[in-house]
Order: sequence, then C-alpha cells, then structure tokens
Amino acid sequence: MLTIRSEQMEIFAQRHEEQFINKLTEVAVTAFPEIAWAYGWVDGPERFRALVRKYVDEGYAYGLTYEYTLGRYTYYRLEFGGELLTDPDWQWLRDILNYETVPEEEKIRQIDSELYGGPIYPEVWDYE
Repeated sequence: MLTIRSEQMEIFAQRHEEQFINKLTEVAVTAFPEIAWAYGWVDGPERFRALVRKYVDEGYAYGLTYEYTLGRYTYYRLEFGGELLTDPDWQWLRDILNYETVPEEEKIRQIDSELYGGPIYPEVWDYE
C-alpha cells in the first residue's frame, strides 16, 4: 500500500497552486494588457505575477478557496483596482465577500450579477 506523507501532500499542493498562479497570470495578461505592461511585463513576468499572487492571497483572506472564485476575485481587483478595498461605493461588494454563511460560488454569482448583469460561469474563463 502506498502512503503519502503530509509533507509530500504539502509539496503537491504548492506545485498545484504555483501552476494555477502561472495560468491565471497568463490569462490575466491577455485580459488586462495595460496593467501587465505597467508592471513591466515586457521585462519579465515577475512583477505582474507577484500582483496576481497578492490578489489571490487577498481572496484567501475572504475565504475563497476554489480556483474559479479566486480567479474571479483577481479579475475584480485587476479591473477595479485599489478602490475595491477602500472606496465606500464598493462596500456592497466587500459585504458580499464577508458573508460567512453564503457559499463562495454564490458570493461570486451575486457580485457578477451586480457588476455584469448575470453570473459569469467558469467555462467562460480559461484559467482552470
């Protein structure tokens, strides 16, 4: 019987997460080329990738755990910038993200409905 130690599982999880960050960064570059350019994409992806990583980590802080919901949150941050976390006009979005009893997919559906008139389903995005 094959046994996988917790250390090995952690390494697998880290590798998977890094692959997700890389894919999300690649897709975000095509969706937000002006931001990637401002973050020096032409000189290498490191700074823009670090920004994507920062936004994914923020998503974790809101309790988001699925690639789809983390990707959508990252897109919100890239599209709407720092105002999203500080501007009173965006309080409704932060309130939805902070709902403790609402599943994360439903939070994203509610936000997408408010922003875009309906949910944007995972198959529309190619980062999964």
